[in-house]
Amino acid sequence: MGAATEQEEPMFRDVYEALKFAFNFSHGQVKKPLIAYFSGGSRRSRGLVGQDGAAQAGLILAEVSKLPEKHSQYILAARFAKQFVECNCCVVCCSGQKPNQVWVDAISEVTDYVVCALSGISNYRLRRSLVERYFGAKATFSVIAERNRVNRATASIQNEKIAPLLGKEERRAMLHIADAFHGLKLTA
Repeated sequence: MGAATEQEEPMFRDVYEALKFAFNFSHGQVKKPLIAYFSGGSRRSRGLVGQDGAAQAGLILAEVSKLPEKHSQYILAARFAKQFVECNCCVVCCSGQKPNQVWVDAISEVTDYVVCALSGISNYRLRRSLVERYFGAKATFSVIAERNRVNRATASIQNEKIAPLLGKEERRAMLHIADAFHGLKLTA
């Protein structure tokens, strides 16, 4: 009888955990104190800081960049990147946060995709607001409608076209990236 070979455990529990890690990895992360490694902690405590973390995040983002459709890449960025990042400008009026440029750029690209994919929606700002809402921006239809000078029903009707399209495209992007991660043994 041969020695039992231990099967290597995937780095992440699932695709969501891997994408969230990669899109939010901070290159300034420092290693946790040694006690953190012995106290159990989360999967992030398994060495995914510093250069190891940067390499893992880079590997994941490289797979995202290989998705066949560009809008799929931006949909994943809009879903998993933080909307805001820490701001250290120290200006008195600063809230301590600023928009995350990755998220802002992804929203712009996804909005452009929606413009091309759906005819009959002519208010770009309304479309963008609805795309932002789909990806987690806190805004009611009433607020979106007021901000874009349309009635609430118009905002709701436009959302009924945009949200299903984005849902379908997001599911497709997740299936593609899940296959890639499984092949690399990044996820279970």
